[in-house]
Amino acid sequence: MKHAERRPDRVSLRQLRLVAALGEQASILRAARSLGMSQPAATKLLADLEHDSGGPLFTRTNRGVLPNTRGMAMIRHARLVLSQVGSAFQELADLDDGTGGSVAVGSLLTASSTLLPRAIAELRRTRPNVSVLVTEGGTDTLFPALQRGELDLVVGRLPEFVVHPNVLHHALYRERISVLVRRGHPLLGRRKLKLAELANAAWILPPPETTVRRRLETLFQNAGLEPPRPAVQSISLAISRRLLLETDMLGVLPDLVVDDEMRAGLILALPLELPSASVGVSRRRDALLPPAAQALIEAVQVAARRMQT
Repeated sequence: MKHAERRPDRVSLRQLRLVAALGEQASILRAARSLGMSQPAATKLLADLEHDSGGPLFTRTNRGVLPNTRGMAMIRHARLVLSQVGSAFQELADLDDGTGGSVAVGSLLTASSTLLPRAIAELRRTRPNVSVLVTEGGTDTLFPALQRGELDLVVGRLPEFVVHPNVLHHALYRERISVLVRRGHPLLGRRKLKLAELANAAWILPPPETTVRRRLETLFQNAGLEPPRPAVQSISLAISRRLLLETDMLGVLPDLVVDDEMRAGLILALPLELPSASVGVSRRRDALLPPAAQALIEAVQVAARRMQT
């Protein structure tokens, strides 16, 4: 039979299952029984496949059927195809029941160190097949991405004002915000610390549009002082932590972000009161969340409760 007469478009999954079964059973009767079909039906399926593939795949003997070289190749490919089909259906099942799939989440600074990592660990414990894509940033980048559908969720400090009307916010807890310095900082030895003494200090501050920055500026403005200008402006937790540990710069951060360093006495809070801020989950109002995203919300809620106990 010529190559042009081969018809791969006619090959069915039933035929591939039969070929794979014949590779295991070496008998049309036993292969047919394992697939829940009659021997005549199996014989017809094999004959059609051999016709469409261009020639015999098995050698008939008194003991059953043995694959020839072409048959061995067909068995190998049949197993691969069936495996891929099985994987496809498993992925669809995972997507349907939430045990798999993927979720894209935006992480604001306050969620990056503790809340979101713990939530992802909880999610992976219950749904190990879920893939999580994390994007770190500020409100100016993450909330527009959320509205465009590039993110399923944003986790972190909630906005003080309604900036994006199509976004729903669910508060989980309120976090303490402090002015932080390294151990041994000269300001720690002062009995009474006046806000005016900090106006000209070297500050590590987040961008102006962030809640923390606005809270600090309001504190200075209410005291009749000009807000401090940042020596370093950054939303990077790693940079802020390292600068606090190794310089005399001042930083304003949620306590939980540097909880390990504060417990070890490496970073301390100055005696200044800053208003607390709400931390939670934000999502699009009109979005139907995929099961993986809904599962991550539940994991964030679990992590938040544990952090408050």
